[in-house]
Formats: sequence, C-alpha cells, structure tokens
Amino acid sequence: MTIGFGMALTGGLAPNGKTALLAMQIWEEDINKRGGLLGRPVKLVYYDDQSNPSTVPGIYTKLLDVD
Repeated sequence: MTIGFGMALTGGLAPNGKTALLAMQIWEEDINKRGGLLGRPVKLVYYDDQSNPSTVPGIYTKLLDVD
C-alpha cells in the first residue's frame, strides 16, 4: 500500500516537516513489522514542497499520475 504526500523538508517550515516525517517513518516501520496495513506492506512516497504552497498542486499531480 503506497501512501503519498508533500512535506516541508526545506524552507521555513522544514524543522516541523522533518519531525513529522520522522514520526511517519517510525509508524511505517512499526506497521510493516506487524504485517502491514490490511495485510499489505506500507510504502511512503513523499516530496519536498519547499514550504511553498504553490508547489503543492504539482506534487499531488505527480503522486496521482506517476506514483
């Protein structure tokens, strides 16, 4: 199961984004150790939105159309 999202990894919101991403990666690892979500392994796909709201639509378009 793939879960995709945009995350502020650079720019003004990066400290919060990096902390949130770490929490999600810990969750992903824990869920996968327990056999996945609904019996399927979880894979996080994320892109840096650079703390810039104008980059978000492109990120989600890529997640929907490519990933």
